[in-house]
Parts: sequence; C-alpha cells; structure tokens
Amino acid sequence: MAKRSIFLTSILLISFILLFCYSSSAKVYDLDTAIDAALKNSTLIKETLEKQRAAVEHYNSSRDNMFPKVSFQYNYTRLKNRPYTIFSTMGVDRKMDIGDKNSIQWNAMIVQPIFTGFALSTQKKIANLGIDISQIQRQEAVLDVIKNVKIAYFNILLSEKYLDVANEEVKQLKSHEKDAENLYKEGMIAYNDLLKSRVALSNAIENRVNAKNNLKFAISAFNILLENNINEKNSVKDIFSFESERFN
Repeated sequence: MAKRSIFLTSILLISFILLFCYSSSAKVYDLDTAIDAALKNSTLIKETLEKQRAAVEHYNSSRDNMFPKVSFQYNYTRLKNRPYTIFSTMGVDRKMDIGDKNSIQWNAMIVQPIFTGFALSTQKKIANLGIDISQIQRQEAVLDVIKNVKIAYFNILLSEKYLDVANEEVKQLKSHEKDAENLYKEGMIAYNDLLKSRVALSNAIENRVNAKNNLKFAISAFNILLENNINEKNSVKDIFSFESERFN
C-alpha cells in the first residue's frame, strides 16, 4: 500500500513539473516581438553576417598586398671545431683555418610590387565589390525573414479563424441534427432527411479536425522561423485593423 502511494505521488509530481514547464514555455507574440525574435535568432542572417565579415577580411588582405613587405632572417651556427683545410707545400702538409666556430647571419629583405599588370588593384576593387554584395545579401536576408514571419503570423490568425468557423458549424449542425431527430420521431420528416443532417454533421467534424491540424502546422512553421522548439504551443495576438502601405 505504501509503495502504491509513493508511486502515485511520483506520478502527480512529474505531471505537475511537466505542466509547469509547458505553461512556462508557451508565449504570446505580437507581430513586432515575433519579428525581433526571428531577426535575432535567424541562422540565415547569421550566415550572411559571417559572409560579410569574410568579405571585409578579403578586402583587407587584398589592400595589404599593395604595401611593401619587410622580412628578416637570422641564423646562428656553432661548430665543435673551427673549419680548416690542409694543403701541401714543398712536401710538407700545412693546416689553415678557413672559418670561425661561431657563425651569425642576418638578412633583411623589402619587397614592393610595382609591375603586376594592375592585378593587385583589380583584386582590391573586386574585394570591395564583394563587401557591397555581402551587405545587399544581408539586407535581402533581413527582408526575407520579416516577410516569412509576417506570413507565418497571419497564417496562424487565419487558421484560428477557420477553426472558429469550424467549431461554430459543428455546434449549429449538432443542434440541427438533434432537431431533425426529434422531427423524425414525430413523423414530420423522412429518414433520408435525418441522414442528410447526420452526414452534414460528420463532414463538419472532419473539417474541424483538419482546421485543428492546419493550426498546429501553422504554429510549427512559426516556431521554426523563430528558432523555437517546434512543439511549443505558442500563440499570437490578434490584429483587428490593418492599414495597407503604399510604396512609390
């Protein structure tokens, strides 16, 4: 009995924790908050930022290639014995040193590209164009993210409206089916008319299931754009009025 009580307590505790996590993870977004979250978390925008940084580094590298380059070299050699050579004069071998035990070498070199057929200046111009292209790509990515978030946001609202309509239709058809059943019992309508009301109710229930699934898919697509967990039960605030903007 005690083990069963502990088991039930554990189940209730786990259920409470899961319910708390579920309720805390669900959020209600307005359009501006959703756009800000998507722009902050978008992997597409982060990718374009990295490309822009790479383009700047490439431009700096191409610009540095036009400057003179200075290089230094240092070499130190220590021998066990001084190098020498042996030669013979009048039948006598003689030894003569030809170097030192310690040898130090210093080298300095300056290279300035002059005659490159405008290759370096052309590379610099191309790298500068690469920066401009990366900036345009980032702006396009921002606009694409904003557009996709707006589409996903309004898809949720539209799916909610469809679900409301489907719920109302089921409610009305249930009432109609009940009235038809009573009329059939009273002999005021044919059985075929009762079947029609039941078929209409069945179709309405199926439409409501489809509307619920479409709402789930819309929320999942919205979560993907915001880099949220795809299963989070987030929602959006309704927008009662919308004013179109004119673009010249």
